[in-house]
Amino acid sequence: MTEFHTGFHRVRRILVALDASAEAETALETAAELAARLQAEVVGLFVEDINLLRLAALPFARELVPGSVRSRTLDPADMERSLRARAEAMKRHLACCAERARIHWSFQVRRGDILEELLDSALQADLVVLSEYGRTIVTTRGREPEEGLSTQVLTRCHCAVLKRGRPRRLQRPVVLFYDGSPASRHGVLLAAQLAGRTDACLHVLLPPAEKSQQARHEETVRELLRPAGLTPRFQHLEDLRATTVAQAVAAAGGDILITGAAILSTMPRTEQQRLEALLDEIHCDLLFVSEDGGRKAEDR
Repeated sequence: MTEFHTGFHRVRRILVALDASAEAETALETAAELAARLQAEVVGLFVEDINLLRLAALPFARELVPGSVRSRTLDPADMERSLRARAEAMKRHLACCAERARIHWSFQVRRGDILEELLDSALQADLVVLSEYGRTIVTTRGREPEEGLSTQVLTRCHCAVLKRGRPRRLQRPVVLFYDGSPASRHGVLLAAQLAGRTDACLHVLLPPAEKSQQARHEETVRELLRPAGLTPRFQHLEDLRATTVAQAVAAAGGDILITGAAILSTMPRTEQQRLEALLDEIHCDLLFVSEDGGRKAEDR
């Protein structure tokens, strides 16, 4: 793809957050596919949850035996061996994905709090892929709603974050929400790189505004995409309710929605509640772009 610029640095490093769940393998495959499209490298991060290891060391800690109503005492040594084995399996799978996609890769194992380790590693990344794509995420407190860890990562990371929305490979078309903000300008670059050169693959949603403002948005997007040879399709939203946005994405046949936090500004309730509502409504992947994520890489 022809290199073009929107005032932001291109994605060079993709961090994929891994855990002990089966969905982690799908996340690796998604990250490798993205890296091939964006000409980036993939860094696999496996975090050994320190809270889980501490729990296993407590004398009263027990776990249920799979397929049984019986429980057994947790063994810290067994848990450490299990985590190491899972990390090695993820490393081998990443190596296979990277070989097929012909991309550079590396793998890290860190021990600590899952959220803090992930946010710290994300400081050196341009895009983060979360390993879970279901409605729940496994933590030391069992299976809890995705608004726990996932939403915190989405709102606290200073780079783009891909939240998997369905258990399959990332496909076209790409849907972009554009409102003129720095994040949405960065989203234009990501959308173009993911959409390729097929005009029908890039749909742009515009927020409610005066006709003159919407015309300016359209012209700006066309100008940004011109070097990539893309002609987008535009849709003007009547409002920014989560249901309205989700219906527009579904009508476009979108498998991924690229947006920044500005889409949440007019929704009722708190930012976290707005994001949870959007995640609950859309049935596709969500690529959440931060306001400073596009420029951060230039400082490294």
